[in-house]
Amino acid sequence: MSDLTRRSATCRDGGRVRRRLNDAEALMWRLGQHPMLASTMGSIVMLDGTPDTERFVRSMAHSVLAVESLHHRVASPPLPLADLEWEPDPDFDLEHHVRILRLPARAGIDEVTAAATRLIDDPFDRSRPPWSMTLLTGAGRGRSALVIKADHAIADGQGMLRLGANLFDFSDDAPPRPPVDLDAAMRAAGSGTSSAKDAVTDAIRSRVERLLGLAVEGLGAAGSPDRARQLVDELGAATQLVGGANTTASASTAWQRRSRNRRSLHLTAPLDELRTQAAARDCSINDLFVTACAEAAIGYHRTLGEELPHVVTSVVVSTRTEDDPDAHNAVIPSAVVVPGAGASTDERLRAVQQQVAERRAAIDRHQGGLDAASRIAGFVPPMVAAAAAIDQARRIDIATSNLPGPPMPMWLAGVPVRWISPLGPVAGTACNITMLTFCDDAALGVHYDPNAVADARLLGSELVSALARLQISCRGRSPRTR
Repeated sequence: MSDLTRRSATCRDGGRVRRRLNDAEALMWRLGQHPMLASTMGSIVMLDGTPDTERFVRSMAHSVLAVESLHHRVASPPLPLADLEWEPDPDFDLEHHVRILRLPARAGIDEVTAAATRLIDDPFDRSRPPWSMTLLTGAGRGRSALVIKADHAIADGQGMLRLGANLFDFSDDAPPRPPVDLDAAMRAAGSGTSSAKDAVTDAIRSRVERLLGLAVEGLGAAGSPDRARQLVDELGAATQLVGGANTTASASTAWQRRSRNRRSLHLTAPLDELRTQAAARDCSINDLFVTACAEAAIGYHRTLGEELPHVVTSVVVSTRTEDDPDAHNAVIPSAVVVPGAGASTDERLRAVQQQVAERRAAIDRHQGGLDAASRIAGFVPPMVAAAAAIDQARRIDIATSNLPGPPMPMWLAGVPVRWISPLGPVAGTACNITMLTFCDDAALGVHYDPNAVADARLLGSELVSALARLQISCRGRSPRTR
C-alpha cells in the first residue's frame, strides 16, 4: 500500500478511529451494486464431526470482538462520491451472520457443495456487515461443513485467512472460549458514531482533499515536463496492468453467454507434487496452476470442436506487506495471455512465468500510477464504471487466484477440519478457479457461470488432465458436478 493510500485509510474524529475503504475496496464495493459484479468470496470447510452449537457460536462471538471488520458495515455516504468508510453497525445481530442449518437426510459431498454455492452466491444485505458463517449439519457420517462467505471489500483472500485465525484452534485440546456479553460490547463499539452533521462535514473535507491532491499532481506535472511524462507513463502502465484494462479479448465462442447463475466443482491435488514439479521446472506453484487452468480451457474448447489461438486469464498479484492490517485488500488483478493452438505445455508455462514476472515488476515500478488511476476512478459514476467492468470481464476466459493456506491442522470448536475448498468471485467472467493450500493438499474450487460453461464435467476432466501433463495427480471432491 502506498503512503498516500495508507494515510487515507484511517482518520481520527473526536477520539474515534475510523477506517476508510481504500480506493480499490471502494471501487469493488460500488461496482458490487451491479449483480453481475458482486465480489463475494467464500470457502467450504468440511469437518470430521459436528461441533457443539453453543461452543461454536461462542467462538464466533469472540471472533467478532477480536476483528473489528466483522461488526462494521460500509456507511452510506452522505454526499455523492464521498469517501466510503466502515462504521459500527448499530443493529448488529450475531444471529443474522451466524446460522446453523441441517442438510436433507443422506446428504453427501454433492449436497454440501451445492448448498454452499447457493449460500455464497446469495446477495448481501448491504446495510449490514458483509459476511456470514453457516454451519451445515447432517453431512453424512456425522460430519458437518462450515460455509464462510465475505465480500471482497472486507479483505483479500490472504486477509480473510488471517481473520480466520481468530476462529479456528490449532490444537485438539484448546479450551472452549468463555461466555461474552456481545450485545454490551457492540453497544460500546457503536457509541462513538459521528452525527449526521459530522458525517457531511467529513465527506466534504475528504472530497476537497482528494480534489486538491489531484490538482497538486496536475500542477506538478504542468510545471515539470519530466514529471508530466512520468505521470502519463504511470497512468498508461496502470491501464495496461489491471485485468479490467485488458486489450486482448477472449477468442472463445462457447463461453460468450453470461448470467447471474453460479455452480461449483471441487478438486484436490497433493501439495508435495506441486512443489516437486515447480522446483524441477524452475517456476512457482502459481505458474503451474495458471498454466493448468489455461490448458483446461483449451482442452474444453478442443473437445467441442473449437481451437483457441489464446486464452486470457487474470492473475492476482499481491502487494501485501507485513505492516498491512489484516482486514485490507492488497492485491492487483492483471491479465495474462496464454498461447493456445500449436503451443506445447512447456511453452505455455514459460509464457505464464514470463508475463507474471513482468506484471510484478511493472506494478512495483508504477504503483504511483495505479494509485492515481484508482483515485480518478472514484469520481466515475458507478453505473458507468460497472458497464466498463462488465465489458472487460467478458474478455477474460478464466479468473485465477492462489492462496497459501494454513500449513498445520485446525479444529473448530473441538472438531477437526478435514479439508477446505475455496470459491472466488466470478464477477462477469466465465469462471473463477481458486487454489487454496491446507496441510498436505491444494484444493481447487471452480466457481463458474453455467450459461458460459455448459459442461462442467468436461471442464473438470480437462483440468485433471492438464495437471497430469504437469505430472500432478488430481481427484474430484464432487463426482457429480452440477
